[in-house]
Amino acid sequence: MLAPAAPDEGRTVRDGRVLVDGVGLEDSNPMNDPRSPPFIGDLGAALAPLPVRIPDADDQDALDRIASTAPSDALWVGAARLAGALAAAGDALEKPWSTIGHGARVVFVVGSAHPRAEVQIKALEEAGFGPALLARPACRADPLTVQEALAAHAVSVIDIRRPDIVAVSGGETALALIKALRVGSLRVLGQPMLGICAATMAYGDTSLLFLTKAGGFGREAVLVDLASKFGLRVAI
Repeated sequence: MLAPAAPDEGRTVRDGRVLVDGVGLEDSNPMNDPRSPPFIGDLGAALAPLPVRIPDADDQDALDRIASTAPSDALWVGAARLAGALAAAGDALEKPWSTIGHGARVVFVVGSAHPRAEVQIKALEEAGFGPALLARPACRADPLTVQEALAAHAVSVIDIRRPDIVAVSGGETALALIKALRVGSLRVLGQPMLGICAATMAYGDTSLLFLTKAGGFGREAVLVDLASKFGLRVAI
């Protein structure tokens, strides 16, 4: 059961095709990702000989219906919105989020090359988080080299500023930073906000809260909203 929709972020599924803001994935901004352009072929053929269903999903209600009516032996493949629908269908209880303490000190690391990430960077700067923001430089160097350099710089900043939280935008950036920090494992805690994953990691003699989100998705002010919701402070 393949259900990759994230309707609140503009990603829907119709007639077996993924749409981003109503535009086919093959013509959307995520296709410009230099490190990991999305797969745009026939998903059914790619997963053969497994029998695959790719149901339409234009909103969260559709995902909820999919989760509650699919065969019990289905193998689920999807994103966070599907996970939420499955949890609700299984009578899981939502627990209030209380791990992030008000006034915690944060460093933002934004490495995604997606245009939406650039807008989110601008929103952070305008909200006064510029001193706590490490962003991908505007250059044409090899993307892997840029990611590794950004991760190495982030490690030095973390060592000096000793933040409570590191918030990372971009999956490749998060992986590069985890490798640069030489962290062997993370303990996933949950979702402090829709589309943002929280985990703890042991680093040196301390424990860091590690927040991650996909670089190409989320509202313009999603990172600012995160900081506001939990009263985060600039780590200086």
